[in-house]
Amino acid sequence: MLGYLYGDKGDIPVAVGSIIIVVCLVPATLILLSLGTQAQQPAAKHGHGTAAAQAAPQDLDVGGKILNALKQPVVWLPFSGFVLMIFDVETPKVFDDSLALLGDASAGVALFTAGIILAGYKIIVNVTVMSLVFVKNVVQPGLVCAGMLWLGYGNPLLGEAVVTSALPPVTLVVMIAVQYRVAIPETASALMFSTLGSLLTMSAFIWLLL
Repeated sequence: MLGYLYGDKGDIPVAVGSIIIVVCLVPATLILLSLGTQAQQPAAKHGHGTAAAQAAPQDLDVGGKILNALKQPVVWLPFSGFVLMIFDVETPKVFDDSLALLGDASAGVALFTAGIILAGYKIIVNVTVMSLVFVKNVVQPGLVCAGMLWLGYGNPLLGEAVVTSALPPVTLVVMIAVQYRVAIPETASALMFSTLGSLLTMSAFIWLLL
């Protein structure tokens, strides 16, 4: 979409945002979810035990959870690509063509995956879901816009940053929720409503900034 609005340079904000997500946010999220799951397991195991057993402190294997998070392909594959890009490593054309093929299919696969996930879980409407949608679709791009204006930036950088932040959430959010069995209906519902709502909110931000 940014390519149609701002030309080839519109790919830069998307690339930067993707790097931040896969290099920083995804590993941190996986580590926190792993630690939370580990903290809940002892309570479940001692659910029928004594009060002393339930109150016994449990040591969290923080180092092990960090290592497990870094071992997941969703973390180390993008990070490897980031490192290759930083050091300007030349790769064989066959390798580049293979990755280009995967990249071209990623958007369609993501939409297909989102449809499968949404079909498997009941869509709910509550304060949590609507709050997530409002924050993602309105508050986040609004804060980015206000911050960029306060720092003195203008178009095209202002529009590129705001429209990028106004994009609906990635399917990976729901996939992580399914993997760790955490707030699956809420994340699936928020994904659907945010995607539908982005048709209006993105149009509004594009109209304001162009």
